[in-house]
Formats: sequence, C-alpha cells, structure tokens
Amino acid sequence: MLFSCGGTAVGNSGMDGFGVIARNHNIRFIGTVSGGNGIATTYIADSLAIVWDLEWAFKLQCSKILIRSNSMTVIEDVRKGVVPWCLQSRWLKAEKEITEIIYEQCYKEVNFSAIELAKQGAKLAQGAVIVHEGKPPSLVKIELPGRKYYRFC
Repeated sequence: MLFSCGGTAVGNSGMDGFGVIARNHNIRFIGTVSGGNGIATTYIADSLAIVWDLEWAFKLQCSKILIRSNSMTVIEDVRKGVVPWCLQSRWLKAEKEITEIIYEQCYKEVNFSAIELAKQGAKLAQGAVIVHEGKPPSLVKIELPGRKYYRFC
C-alpha cells in the first residue's frame, strides 16, 4: 500500500490540516482523509499525517506500506524514531503493528493531491476529519504513475 501524505499551516503557525491518500499495489485509490488540527505548525501537520497513515494501514490490515511525504525534515525524523511528543504514543502504538514501513521523501510537485487535501483540512474545525472511499470529487487532478513532473529552480 502507498500512503501519500501532506500537511499545511495557513500562516505557520496558523490553522493547519493534513491530507492522506491511500492506494493499493495497482495504484488504485482506496480512499482519502483530510482533517483539521486547529492552530499548529506545518511540521506538526506533516507528522500527524504520518501517524494517520500508520493507523489507517493498521485498520486496513496492511503489513507492508510505503509512506510518501514532501517534508524532508519529518521523514528524516521518523526514520530516526523522533516524533513530536504530542503524537509519540499514537505513533509508537501504530508503528509496532506494521511489519515493514518504508518512508520516502518526494517533491511537492509530485504530492499535490495530498497537499490539496491538507488545505481542505485546514478549513475544518480542530479534530474534524473527512474520510472518502475511493477518489473524492474535490480532487480534480491527481498524480499519475509513470508521468514526469518537473521542478524549475
């Protein structure tokens, strides 16, 4: 299973949200999650998105997962076992239930659907979560495997 995730904060620190997209081994949509965190930083939102990935993978009874995020700092930290204290117990509980976890950093240009869901989540109240089975109608454009995405510097 592939879990693409992202977080955003409007104003950093500001109203923040997270977004998660789950896909199976054929890259078909399993579902999406977007949620609001209230006032926090983008780092917290990105970390919470990874915790949601792990908890959702456990609910789906996945034993091997790939978590993809555009936040290099969060990916490096979770690889070292460093998670914000407010999420640590949830992260430890969920992580021990998964046999194999691969954490992968990607560019924002390749993670735009999860970021769009995170922006939608930032508009929600603290603790509010919207779960969709399959592809939600709010995502007009989605990342496609095999398509090249460019970053201009």
